[in-house]
Amino acid sequence: MPKGDSLFKVVNGLRYFGVGCKLTRSIHKLPNTYFLITDVKLSKDQNHGKAYGQLVWNGRPQAGTVEIGAPLKKEWSLLETPDYSKFKGKSQISEMLQ
Repeated sequence: MPKGDSLFKVVNGLRYFGVGCKLTRSIHKLPNTYFLITDVKLSKDQNHGKAYGQLVWNGRPQAGTVEIGAPLKKEWSLLETPDYSKFKGKSQISEMLQ
């Protein structure tokens, strides 16, 4: 299996640093299992920081926003980006899960 990138490298070039995007780790084998990114705080070198999101496990959104674990592991990949022409920012995240 090819290696991916760290979460921070995946979101670094995206608008709003990936807020609203769906990312998954290669270890998540269940279909429809991903994190919906709600906030990313990068360090000055933009290779480290903290990422927060809502976990969707097997198609079911889990309650609340959590800090995403293991963001530096090189096994993250981008599943989907929102339509940024209609994207209103963090306030739209709850709407995306319905």
